[in-house]
Amino acid sequence: RGMADKMLKKAYDQAAKKLPDDVDPADYIVLLPDWGGDVFRAFDVGDVSRKAFMIIIDDEGNVVARQQGGNLSKLALRELDKLI
Repeated sequence: RGMADKMLKKAYDQAAKKLPDDVDPADYIVLLPDWGGDVFRAFDVGDVSRKAFMIIIDDEGNVVARQQGGNLSKLALRELDKLI
């Protein structure tokens, strides 16, 4: 869990750097580690024991990106750029 927390912080920091200086990143970026599995079940996320899974949801509740494994940071930054 410690490694996952570090990766989440890094992804958050990278995404926050892309925002304008007068914007609070907390208003636009939410990373939700789902240690209990409730969100995983709601979004039909499978096994994440070997590969992380990411879902990006827009302000209207639409899933705009979902991916398991690969370069999740790159996908997150690309998709968040589209939403800003």
